[in-house]
Amino acid sequence: MKYCILKLTCIWGLLIAFPQFSMALDWKGIPKILNMSDAVQPGKTFRINGFGFVESDKLEIAIDRNFDGSTMSEPSIRAIKPEIIQTDRNGNFIVAILPIDASPGVYSVWVKNNVGWSLPKKLNAARALFLSERETFEGLSMKVVGRNFDSKEFGVTSGIELTKVRLTNGTNSNYNVRVDDFNPYCITFTVTNIPKGEYLVEVSNDGGVNWGRLDNGQKLTILNKPKGTANEVDPLGMGVSWISHFNCTNIYRVPVSDGSADVTKSVQSLVNKAGTDKNGGIVYFPDRTYKIARLDLPKNVVLKGESSDNVNSSVISLMIPEGSYSGAWIDTKTGVRSGFRLNDHAGGSINLSVPEYTDDIVLLIKR
Repeated sequence: MKYCILKLTCIWGLLIAFPQFSMALDWKGIPKILNMSDAVQPGKTFRINGFGFVESDKLEIAIDRNFDGSTMSEPSIRAIKPEIIQTDRNGNFIVAILPIDASPGVYSVWVKNNVGWSLPKKLNAARALFLSERETFEGLSMKVVGRNFDSKEFGVTSGIELTKVRLTNGTNSNYNVRVDDFNPYCITFTVTNIPKGEYLVEVSNDGGVNWGRLDNGQKLTILNKPKGTANEVDPLGMGVSWISHFNCTNIYRVPVSDGSADVTKSVQSLVNKAGTDKNGGIVYFPDRTYKIARLDLPKNVVLKGESSDNVNSSVISLMIPEGSYSGAWIDTKTGVRSGFRLNDHAGGSINLSVPEYTDDIVLLIKR
């Protein structure tokens, strides 16, 4: 099949969670909640993962609606006590049912053992995981990827007014940004009228009552908008801020190939040459078939194809520890999710094929 390699603007996300085993058996204090199920509707089960949930203890769960975004140290007298239907003998997880008559929304959750109540953790709150870019300027669109961005997943009537994104400088200055599109896994937003500076990114799925902040320390830098026309600033149509200081005239053209010979070495040579320029360069593929085993991309190099017609599926390689895994490819434009499992993997390198080529795909893996 004829194909070309396009500009690489893919959003790659990799989340690998490793289980805890022996620590919970020796746990002496109050329970500790690490994480919980996403998008839990009334009447459905949910799982709480953490420490100190030993079966011999008289475990108890309490949930309280977050109507004002506040965080209480312990559940109130109006708190709901969900039924526990499964526990782990090692004390690492609990499975419970959100009562069918509970109102859908964001809840604070506590777990109690013989020592006392845990610190609260929010169920169904928006969870921002990472940004598509680390810098932007006015008028550019970008993405934040995560979970629980669409409240209709857990039974709330959804609307663009419920899903919000704001930037905060960590003090008292908050700036709302324009949400252009969203699905349960991704929000596309545009920055307008925000002062230059470095900001934390927060997301809400309930109209701004409860906010979830990126927990990986990633911040968004707002730059001054560069001068010039759109074509002068971004001649490649990349839609990213760094293209304004990228050398778009430094182009290395790949010789046309019929796909029969391996051209990895020659293409890598062009990539290396483009990478020697401090302002970057473009490796350009005319419409043809190219047999390439592997490319090592230095910073400031763009692979650009002549067109997107008949693009083949991509393959990525990962190194993973021994174990069994569940994973999913998520199209951040549509929210379409394609799941897979790796059972009893011996550890080492794996090759994963992307279901369909897209500019906006995320890979999540959990052990």
